[in-house]
Amino acid sequence: MSTKQFLRTAAVAIWAALVAVPVQADDYFRHGGIRYKIESFIDQELRVTYPEEADHETTDLVIPATIKTKQGQVWTVTAIGENAFNADLYKAGYKSLRSVTIPKTVKIIHKDAFKSCKVTMLTVNCAKPFPAEHLYKTLVTLNLGQLATFKEVGEDYFSRFKKIRTITVAPQNKNFAVEDGVLYNKAKTVLLCFPRGKSVLRMPATVQRFAIEIVSDKPQTEVFSGLSRDENTDITEIHFSPAFKEILPYTFSDCKNLERVTLPNTLTSIGSSAFSRTKLSSVVIPNSVTEIGDGAFWGCKSLKQITLPNTLTKISDHMFDDCKALERIVIPNSVAEIGWCAFYECKSLKEVVIGNGVKKIGESAFKKCQSLTAISLPNTLEIICSSAFSETGLKTIDIPASVKTIDCYALYSAGKGVVINCYPQNPPSNKCASDCSIFNSDRISDPSNVTLHIPRGAKERYLRSAQYRLLEKVMIDDL
Repeated sequence: MSTKQFLRTAAVAIWAALVAVPVQADDYFRHGGIRYKIESFIDQELRVTYPEEADHETTDLVIPATIKTKQGQVWTVTAIGENAFNADLYKAGYKSLRSVTIPKTVKIIHKDAFKSCKVTMLTVNCAKPFPAEHLYKTLVTLNLGQLATFKEVGEDYFSRFKKIRTITVAPQNKNFAVEDGVLYNKAKTVLLCFPRGKSVLRMPATVQRFAIEIVSDKPQTEVFSGLSRDENTDITEIHFSPAFKEILPYTFSDCKNLERVTLPNTLTSIGSSAFSRTKLSSVVIPNSVTEIGDGAFWGCKSLKQITLPNTLTKISDHMFDDCKALERIVIPNSVAEIGWCAFYECKSLKEVVIGNGVKKIGESAFKKCQSLTAISLPNTLEIICSSAFSETGLKTIDIPASVKTIDCYALYSAGKGVVINCYPQNPPSNKCASDCSIFNSDRISDPSNVTLHIPRGAKERYLRSAQYRLLEKVMIDDL
């Protein structure tokens, strides 16, 4: 036996003589139905390893901060070992475990410590993060003690607990704060966790953003992702703080009961699909917003009214796609482009006011807007993409002289008897095949279906184009 081994064995023997519990050669001992491993003889530190009593049933587990021997020695519990209470490994009844209290002395909690335990309440006062991947779907109550910091995990950590309903924070805690049941950082500049079961969020004036994580070099938030599930759709109303600046992509996507939002004048952008498939009925977007991402309001079937900012430069792709209740839209003069499928299948849309800055109307932008019977296009417009107004209810449309391109099927299946007043002196170009037109083929030869009015003296120029030659029977040069 080496000198080191001898001294270690001697230390174990001396310690065994002092404590009231048996000590084995591998430095373990039992106390309160739990087995502990000696981490340090010098510092008298212990690690929880696993439960000893095979028939032990418990719902509430309190890890002791210290264990005192009958001889007065005090040992400190500083770690919870890997698989310590793994209910899949031990038949100790820990599948019935519902509440766990972890003391401030614990420095580390190892992997799978509470695997398969359906813990609903966690009280933690240690500085180390809790590896709680097995509690993300079960935890309902979280109590953070004075020393809880969680500095070694991302700020999105708390958003992973999808069923949390109650959060408390010790007043002396220097890292977290709770207001109206919502968890923030201590300065209340970042919202960390919004508990389930709440219907209204009123942010403190200091809140600037939600907790984020970086995915593929892009920030995103999962704070409200649990609310997108059918069983967690309680939130109905959100009042943003006057310090809030950016709503990230998908933030409130699928919050199916969200009906009202109040946006601040500090907000600069709304991310892609940020409010998609919510129950919003009316939204006023402040003029501080310069960018709204693709599909931001996609599928908001209750949305009837929306006010767009005069700082917006583009109506993004799918922005109002499938907003079936939307009746009127005013596009400000600052907008230069209306994106692909921007108002696709807005079946109630009756009135569209397009500002004098729009140069391009994207593919299928107003496709299937069946209630749209008339529209006025601005003199700045240059490009009308394919199917832009197809399958609408248009009865009349004026194509301004500024238009240079009208792509194929731009007016496919527009309203029967539609009148098109096309003011360009030269026929707008297109990418259509020679046997294709801006209309569908069953209408281009019947004046009762469609009439194309063009400038006086321009008919010869129009007929030089194969696509417009197809329209000769419905073409009148009288403008």
